[in-house]
Amino acid sequence: MAKQKTTINIETHNILVVRPIHSPINFWCSECGMTVSMVTPERAAIMIQTSPREIYRKVETGEIHFVEISDKELFVCCRCLQNDGMLTK
Repeated sequence: MAKQKTTINIETHNILVVRPIHSPINFWCSECGMTVSMVTPERAAIMIQTSPREIYRKVETGEIHFVEISDKELFVCCRCLQNDGMLTK
């Protein structure tokens, strides 16, 4: 009986996107039903003149739409900020 050897090759690819922290990024907002500009909670706090903690509170209560693209990155919906009157022009 002859021995059989099996070789498995696994190839992986990673993409790293580097952009300024305050630049809006476009993502699908399931609540708005469209692709919208999204920003970090810190940038959203600056935009509506509040604290980042207040933004996180609004995310937790569902007042602000958001998307998590990994365990470490959260983006909030700019359209939601505008439509709810939080964002002043």
